[in-house]
Amino acid sequence: MSRCYLTTAVAHRGEPGLGYALEVVRADALARHRRLRGDRVRFLTGADSEAFADLREPLALSYTEFATPGRDGRHPAGVDRLWLACAEAGDVHRDAGAWYFRLSRHVDRLRDLIGSGKVRLEPAARRDEVLDLLADGLPDVAVSGPGVIPVPGDEGLFVDPWWDEVATYVTSLGHGVDGPNVRRWWTGGDRRVHVVGHHRLREHAVLWPAVLLSAGLPLPTDVLVQDAVATGERETAAPGDLARRYGSDAVRWWLLRDGPETTDFAASRVVTRANGDLAKGLADLVDQITVMVHRYRAGKPPVVTGPVADAEELEAVCRETPERVHDALAAFDFRQATAAVWRVVEEARAFALRARPWDLARADREGDVRAGERLDAVLAAQLSACRVLARELTPFVPALATRIAQRCITLTGALPPHQDLFRRL
Repeated sequence: MSRCYLTTAVAHRGEPGLGYALEVVRADALARHRRLRGDRVRFLTGADSEAFADLREPLALSYTEFATPGRDGRHPAGVDRLWLACAEAGDVHRDAGAWYFRLSRHVDRLRDLIGSGKVRLEPAARRDEVLDLLADGLPDVAVSGPGVIPVPGDEGLFVDPWWDEVATYVTSLGHGVDGPNVRRWWTGGDRRVHVVGHHRLREHAVLWPAVLLSAGLPLPTDVLVQDAVATGERETAAPGDLARRYGSDAVRWWLLRDGPETTDFAASRVVTRANGDLAKGLADLVDQITVMVHRYRAGKPPVVTGPVADAEELEAVCRETPERVHDALAAFDFRQATAAVWRVVEEARAFALRARPWDLARADREGDVRAGERLDAVLAAQLSACRVLARELTPFVPALATRIAQRCITLTGALPPHQDLFRRL
C-alpha cells in the first residue's frame, strides 16, 4: 500500500472552463483507481472562487480537500517559509526594486531529473518541450509582483502570484505551521502527482521544482500535462451546465474516452458518445443479462463452480482487465484505459451471441436438463462480467458503476428489481 498525493492546479481567480473540468476529472479518475487498488490517496484541488467548488456534485468528484488559499490562515506562513528557505540558500535576491529567484542555478539539475525520468513528465512531447527550454538556459525569474502576501522583510513588495499559487501544494498540508500532513503526504509520501493544463507547464515543470530544490524539499514524482480543449464559437462550454444537462457520467466519459487528443469539444459529441457507449452498449448489455436472470431464474443468480464452456475468452478478458487498466493509467493513457474496460463489454456481447441463452431457456422449459445447466453457467459468466464492469468503470463513470453494482450484486439471494441504468440523451 502506497501513499499518493494527487493535485490539480489551484486557481485563485476566474471561472471554471472545460480545461479545468478535464484536469479535475482525469485527476479524479486516477485517485479513484488508486483507491480501488488499496493505495492511500489525498486528492487536492482548489480555487478562491466558489464556482470551482460548486462542480463537486455535478462532476462526481471525490477530492479530499478543496483548497482556498486566500482564506487559509496557514497559507501565508507557508509561503514565507518557502521564501526564507530559498533566501537562505542564496537563491532569492533583490535587484532594481524587485525580487528575483536564481533559476539559472538549477537548470542543469532539472534537466538531469526530467531527462532521467526521476521527475516524470508526460506526455513525451511536453517533456521534450521542457528539456528544449532547459537546454537553452533560463534567466532568473521575478518573484515579486502584484500579489497579496508581502515579501518577508520587505513590506513594500508582494510575492508574485505564481509563487503564491504553487506553494498551495505544501501550505495546504501545513508547511509553515509544522502540520503532520507535510511528512505524511509530501516529504514521506510515495508519489506526488500534479495534473495540470498545458498553460501551467512552465510553472509546474520548471519554476516549482526549482523552488523545491532550493528549499531542500522533495520534488513532484509526476507532472501530467493536459492539452487545451478546443470549442466551437457557439458551444456552451461551462462544465457545470453541461453536467447538469447531460449528467456526470456522460461528461466524464467524453473527457476520458475522447477528450482533446481526439477531437474538438461539441455537446453533440458528448451526446453521441454517451448514447452509443453508455446507453446502447453498456446499459443495454447489463439490462439484457439481469432481465434474463429475473425471467429465467426468478431473479436468483445461478451459482456455478469451475470454468464455463465457450466462455474462455470472456473469462480471460475479465481477468486481464484490471491490470490493463492499471498499466494504461500508469502511462497516463485514458483512452487506452477506457478501451481496456470496453473489451469486457464487447466480449460479453459476443459471448451472448455464441451461447444464445434465450434458446437455452426455451429448451430448459421443455425439460432439457442439460440446457438448464448450461443456461445457469452462461448467466453466471455474464453476471461475473457485469461485476467486473462495475468495479473497473468506477474511476471513469462512478455513478453509473454504482448502479451496475446495485443491479448485479445481491445480499438477499435475489437481484433487485429493474431500474434504468442510463437513459438515452
